[in-house]
Amino acid sequence: MLDMLWNIPSQPVMYQIVLMILLLLIAESAFRLKQLRWGIAGIVYITIGLWYFIDPIYRPEVYEWLSDSEWTTVYIQVLIFLVAFRLTVEVLVPRTASRVLRAFNPRELDSGTFVTTVLLLWSILFLIGMYRADFRFLDALFPMGARWQGAQMWSRARLGGFADFLSSLGMYGYLMTCAVFGLIAVGTRRPSLRFGMLGMMCLTWPMFALSGSRSLLLTVAVPSILGALILKRWSRLQQGLFLAACFLTINTIMLVSIAYRSKGVNQFFLEEDYSAALDDAEHNGLNMPAELAYINSYQLEGRLEPELGYEYFSQAVNFVPRFIWPGKPFPGEKFAALRVGYHNGMVAATVSNGLVGQGVQNFGRWIGPAVPAILLAILIAWMCRLTKRGIPFLRSSVVIFLMSLIPNLGRDITLLNLWPAIFACAGVFAYEKMNGPRMVAPAQKTQLRRKKPARGSFQ
Repeated sequence: MLDMLWNIPSQPVMYQIVLMILLLLIAESAFRLKQLRWGIAGIVYITIGLWYFIDPIYRPEVYEWLSDSEWTTVYIQVLIFLVAFRLTVEVLVPRTASRVLRAFNPRELDSGTFVTTVLLLWSILFLIGMYRADFRFLDALFPMGARWQGAQMWSRARLGGFADFLSSLGMYGYLMTCAVFGLIAVGTRRPSLRFGMLGMMCLTWPMFALSGSRSLLLTVAVPSILGALILKRWSRLQQGLFLAACFLTINTIMLVSIAYRSKGVNQFFLEEDYSAALDDAEHNGLNMPAELAYINSYQLEGRLEPELGYEYFSQAVNFVPRFIWPGKPFPGEKFAALRVGYHNGMVAATVSNGLVGQGVQNFGRWIGPAVPAILLAILIAWMCRLTKRGIPFLRSSVVIFLMSLIPNLGRDITLLNLWPAIFACAGVFAYEKMNGPRMVAPAQKTQLRRKKPARGSFQ
């Protein structure tokens, strides 16, 4: 970590200027956490920091090919995103109080049918997944071997038919239910229910932790981490210690998973020196500044004309099964073809454009960076309005779930990253419809009249 900080002064001037502006925006959001919009905006700022500011100081040798002018262009585009996002949030997003996420009665969670519904849904998906894995329980739940070896509950081909489409639906639903176990553990006051949910987490989460996919681990774990920070009335010191412990744990798991996913995680436990085994492990895939520079270069050469929203369209319709629409566009195909070429008539590999780069590819070098900023502000506005109706705990869980998925959008704004939250929304809306009329959350009724949460709300 210290080595990374020492690399900051050697970065180009524009990098340092925009980094300072980003830190000021993060500080502003931290001081305005009483409004939900600024808490979510802070996650967006952290997402930009993660994907556009870490890699140049984490692996500076990878960026030696970039000229000063290319660096300047990249970070001016990042600055355009930040300014557009800050202004759009101020104008479009309602001033919902953050305490609305805590305005639910835990007793309703403890005695309601929601937990039973979640467990029933999980049981159905679990049995389907185990049938696909030939009921090899240990191999499926604790995949210690090399990646894609052994039993796979939800494996599918890259381009599949109807069965593969159903497999994807099952995976997203299973991922969502497993993540909800953590939110219930955080939200309940009943010790027996909390211990039961912790047991379900111990049973189901290792599959995601050992899968070799960082996004799956973060999708299932981060909602519970955010839920604890939002719903628990901890001191700043307690929150800091909790975050530090979560960071160290998840970072270690991800490094082990990355370093040993080709050999099998079980090989890690055979090492004599665990620390030495992780010395060569590093987080790859954070190179969004480089991808943005490639997009700029291709556009200047006339090889990648702005697609005027076609890339966003291809991401939006990606959920349509290919057996229904054989000619469905491949998201990011043009850029990937320029970066890695074709193999056997198909793009050799998928290449992420990056959050800012995706806007540039769609609408050009100077207007493009503002487009994803506006899209994210619209998403945040919808999230803030979600809490105005419905069953409070369920709506709060959906908002927390969406907040946890925002960092995954740093690589691309795509439904592939949002499907677990979409399933959560659909499940919540269906549950509310079957279990009575929608209600106005208590905090929405009282947020203008009282500073403390209503009696019976989460403490």
